[in-house]
Formats: sequence, structure tokens, C-alpha cells
Amino acid sequence: MKVFVGVMLSFLLFFALGWYTEVMIDNQAAKILDQLEKLATYVKAADPEVIDDQLELIDELWIKARNYWVLLIDHHDL
Repeated sequence: MKVFVGVMLSFLLFFALGWYTEVMIDNQAAKILDQLEKLATYVKAADPEVIDDQLELIDELWIKARNYWVLLIDHHDL
């Protein structure tokens, strides 16, 4: 019985960590995508100052996300 409980707890922990990882990556990707869509709007408007600011923001978001993504996603996919 102890083995069964241990296996189930391990499975639940593994499942919870996988779910958390998926949610975290999805949230980060959504933030980056939103900023990229704003960048496309600024490029169409041809506003160089705002474009530079937007690129810096996207770079900051990517640096934060990359630290997690490198550990969790196959490097060929990045």
C-alpha cells in the first residue's frame, strides 16, 4: 500500500509540475506575442522612437522567458 501511495504522489507531483510549466510558458508566450503585435502596428505607423522602445520591451520579455524556456524546451525548437 505504501508503494502505491508513493507512486501516486510521485505521479501527481510530476503532473502538477508539467501543468505549471505549460501554463507558465503559455503566459510568457502570450505576453511576447501581444508586444509583437503592437510592434507591427507601430511599424505600420512608422514611429521610430516608439518602435525602439517596443523592441527594448520585447527584448526584456524574451530575456526573462528564455531563462525558463532553455531548461524546458528542446533547444532545436528555440
